[in-house]
Amino acid sequence: MAADSSAVTSQIASRVRAAEEDHERRTQVLAARASGILERLGGVKPPAAPDRPDIEIGDGPAARSGPAPIAEVVDAIDRLRLLVRMLDEGLITRSEFDAKKADILSRI
Repeated sequence: MAADSSAVTSQIASRVRAAEEDHERRTQVLAARASGILERLGGVKPPAAPDRPDIEIGDGPAARSGPAPIAEVVDAIDRLRLLVRMLDEGLITRSEFDAKKADILSRI
């Protein structure tokens, strides 16, 4: 019975390691996508991450009070995507886009 318990523990540990590796890979993919989106939206660089020392923290609120919660960042990215789509479809002008983009980015 101890051998069965050991085998189950080993399987669980293996699955946990696989899940952690998958989570890390997915996090890196999402971070790369977010960086690309922000850079396309006017050269904005995301806050520095421990594994990305080449990216500097900006002068926005996040630099003064710590990083924004992930939900706020994801919401801001979604709003910026919609804003880009609106600009591409001619629904807003470039100046309206720039003003709203600055407003969204100032809140994260």
